[in-house]
Amino acid sequence: MCCREALHCSFEVAGDNLERTAQLSIRGGTVREMVENQGRAALTAQRKASLPPAFTAADCTRQTVLTGADGVMVPMVTESQKHKRRETESARRIAQGRSSTAAVGRPKQGSDGRYTEIIDLSGKAITVAAQWLVDPNILGPSIIDSLGFGPVVRMTSGEGHNCLLSGFTILGNREPNRPTVSCNGSGALISHCAVCGNMSLGDLGATVVCMASETKFINCTLTGNRTGPGSAVFWFVDSPNVRVLNTIVWGNDGPAMAVLSGVAPRVYYGDIEGGWPGAGILDLSPHFADPGRWDDQGTRDDLTDDLWVPGDYHLRSSHGRLNTRVGAWLLDEVDSPGIDAGHPESVWLRELQAHGSRANAGLYGGTPQASKSRPQVLVNTGLLHPARDIFPASKYDNDHSEEADSMGAKGTFELWQESGARYVTVDIHVRGLLPNTPYRVYFDKNGITPLVVSTAGPSMYMGLLYTDDLGMATWAYAAAPGDWAPGVYAWSVYINKIVWDGDKLVVNSTVLISDNLEFELQE
Repeated sequence: MCCREALHCSFEVAGDNLERTAQLSIRGGTVREMVENQGRAALTAQRKASLPPAFTAADCTRQTVLTGADGVMVPMVTESQKHKRRETESARRIAQGRSSTAAVGRPKQGSDGRYTEIIDLSGKAITVAAQWLVDPNILGPSIIDSLGFGPVVRMTSGEGHNCLLSGFTILGNREPNRPTVSCNGSGALISHCAVCGNMSLGDLGATVVCMASETKFINCTLTGNRTGPGSAVFWFVDSPNVRVLNTIVWGNDGPAMAVLSGVAPRVYYGDIEGGWPGAGILDLSPHFADPGRWDDQGTRDDLTDDLWVPGDYHLRSSHGRLNTRVGAWLLDEVDSPGIDAGHPESVWLRELQAHGSRANAGLYGGTPQASKSRPQVLVNTGLLHPARDIFPASKYDNDHSEEADSMGAKGTFELWQESGARYVTVDIHVRGLLPNTPYRVYFDKNGITPLVVSTAGPSMYMGLLYTDDLGMATWAYAAAPGDWAPGVYAWSVYINKIVWDGDKLVVNSTVLISDNLEFELQE
């Protein structure tokens, strides 16, 4: 009965009809599941030849066609009928003075409107993209609001890498034990999406669940989501080939990520609250223009009636941040660390000037809506050499340096200075090191003199870099304005192999050393 009722209307309307006519209280999402399950069961039975069709093509007329797993007869629209419908719609459009065939009041694709639905990509090779990604005249977000149902996005039918969902704000899930984005056996790509304002408070209440999947999440922002006890925003189950790149996970209730079983996926470049092992990962407030919030409706102890107030996930910038409500670029007092924090090889050419020739992290990275960064000039470049080549027969010529030398480890650096300000950044690129391994970065403010060990020595520990699957990494250091007085400087960079025994650092051996980074800091 549920299947038949759902044939001629939406699942929500079908649920209402069933309650009115049969006193069955079934929500639209449940009706959908029942129909899908019955269809799969019928299809399986037909494939096993245990359920022959109730009628065959011999029973069809010119106006009908057999379709559906359960052999339902559905009227077939002929070409003449299609032509008549087009003529009728064209006349109606002209009479209403519309330039589009879209119905009056219907939002244009990708406009600032809510689409109250869920998305099931159903294993298709398809691109579903928001209009703002391709049309610079469209500024507002495209919102998919499930109105409480979950999952909002379902990728559970073997989608391949030619399946893409891009540019949407995904919200509205209130199901306690269902994720907002469900990936099971999927290799789809999700890019430039915001997942926010979802509430799954059950024991299985993760926001994104990846099971036996190879899904790629690129330039996404996940914020304002509430997870259940012991859960997390990302749940990974036997999904070592999942990739999370240039993504911001910040301001959620619950841990950012958890691996339930199997090897951890590769998470690199982006901003993850609480941190995560991976090249280019930050753990700093992204400074959203407006982070969004939950309105408790005056019932602080009752989370279930809270309403989500969407935010603006453009990154704050003192050099320009787009306000889509007024269509203007505003100047902020702070700069987000997510600016120019994307992978060095990510496409940044669509970002507007000024930019650092590098994509931003988060939802708008690599698009014309990316926040602008400080204009800089290149003041020096150089090389990183194996330590044993610079300091032979010394403490720097050690087993770990020899190991790096044998693997062909090398690196380069670039030193940039902001135009007209006392601000310098150093970008370091290394390769040939051990894969998926942490290394320490030191600066020696006084430079080095090769072969003279006494003048060398790390004097300033700066941070960690993590190599990727290929033993490569990029690391950046930024000196705050005013940290350095005008003058001539000569720095050197030390890359050290580290090994921990519990909480104790037992190995801290230099493997790469740079040329001197000589530059003059102007007023």
